[in-house]
Amino acid sequence: MSNYYHRKQSSKITWIVIVSLVVVVGASLLSHYMIFSYYSSELDSLKEQQRIGLTRDLTIASAADYVMPSVVGISSVTFRGVGIEEVRYEAVGTGVIVTNDGYILTNAHVIEKGQADTVIVIMSEGTQLESQVIWLDERLDLAMIKVDALELVPIRMGDSDKLVIGETAIAIGNPLGLEFQKTVTSGIVSGLDRTIELDGTFVIENLIQTDASINPGNSGGPLVNSKGEVIGINTIKMDTAEGLGFAIPINSVKMIVEEVTKNGAFNAVELGVSALPLTTYQELTGKYSTMDSGIVVMRVLPGSVSEIAGIKKDDIITHIDGVVINNFHNLLTALYSYKSGEAAYIKVNRLGVVLEFEVVFE
Repeated sequence: MSNYYHRKQSSKITWIVIVSLVVVVGASLLSHYMIFSYYSSELDSLKEQQRIGLTRDLTIASAADYVMPSVVGISSVTFRGVGIEEVRYEAVGTGVIVTNDGYILTNAHVIEKGQADTVIVIMSEGTQLESQVIWLDERLDLAMIKVDALELVPIRMGDSDKLVIGETAIAIGNPLGLEFQKTVTSGIVSGLDRTIELDGTFVIENLIQTDASINPGNSGGPLVNSKGEVIGINTIKMDTAEGLGFAIPINSVKMIVEEVTKNGAFNAVELGVSALPLTTYQELTGKYSTMDSGIVVMRVLPGSVSEIAGIKKDDIITHIDGVVINNFHNLLTALYSYKSGEAAYIKVNRLGVVLEFEVVFE
């Protein structure tokens, strides 16, 4: 009787131990599964966030950290003959990665307007890569170069048309040379649609004004909003006053980035005219004082699409397919959305009469 009792008790204990082990192992597996599911969900969420961009405002530190892998240093080397010697000149600036396979956006002047003998890109981790100039436009002071690399981190594009004065602006770049690489300064968007004149001849229009510090070496770097999106490409600081930095709106170049990354090149269409902003023409001549927007055609090139369409000297171009043309920058940006063979309707004011011409781009 006693042996039977002990065997029964032992059997009960064995089953209790087995059940306890099953419960413990099951709970452990469930716990690990829940942890795995949580982190898997977090990883998927992070990937999705990187894909669609941030939807909330970040601190300046977080926004800068978010875009830093997409910011590169650029060193342009040019050799020039001085007397019987060849002198080496180096210009330093910044660039922004716009695709994961090596396309980089910067200023045209950073790469010596395409005349540099060598353009070296310094990646965020320090790797140095030689690049090729793909496209540039001196009038916009923008250029695209390419390095032979994959799996890079492209910057997230913002919408510069939605900027408001007073919102956060963060400038990232290499002021005063590569020894101060990845410098971050912050401020606000101080003004929009600014025009500045350089050297008494060269005019850049439609700029974003910011009080975020921009210095030599910052050129070509990103001006970023509080979501870590690029809203402009830093281009110049006025030496005559503090807190006057300027950036080119990112929307000016989106079509170019899309075309270059898709086809490896960008071929801009031309109207075939030389023109002056209406405001400049009014100041010089006192004419057309009742008009408030447009560009005045000063010359129509023989055989150009404008001559073929019927546009003449002194016509004031006011619209292209309904888009208001306020200055030459607007005109260039509008033209960048067209390809050879496509047509556009150009509205002009000719001595007070509104006319419309169909232009077919070559």
